[in-house]
Amino acid sequence: RGTTSSIDNRIDKLAKKYDTNGDGKYSLNEVRAIIRELLEANVEKRRFKGLALGLAGLTALALAALVILGVVIIFMLRDYDKEETGPNLPAMQMNGNIVGTREAIVKLNLLAAIGME
Repeated sequence: RGTTSSIDNRIDKLAKKYDTNGDGKYSLNEVRAIIRELLEANVEKRRFKGLALGLAGLTALALAALVILGVVIIFMLRDYDKEETGPNLPAMQMNGNIVGTREAIVKLNLLAAIGME
């Protein structure tokens, strides 16, 4: 019942809004103003609906891209071979599993580098 009275109050406010001369009757111009506002609201509603659908589509596309990227990464890591490690790419292992690799860099002293010229 509380919502009925609030709806009635909203109707009364709208009726007063569109009855510009306050005579309690709607002229042709006042009816046109009501129809114009309803049509503009409908256009705005369609615009927001299109925006929401566009954003939902972009979100779905981004999610699909993340899933595809995850699958590609899994396949790339699955094909990693322990035998590909060598003296310049030592494997770091934990419990027999490779947990990372890093390039071995040979450091030269400054004097040794000068003598190489």
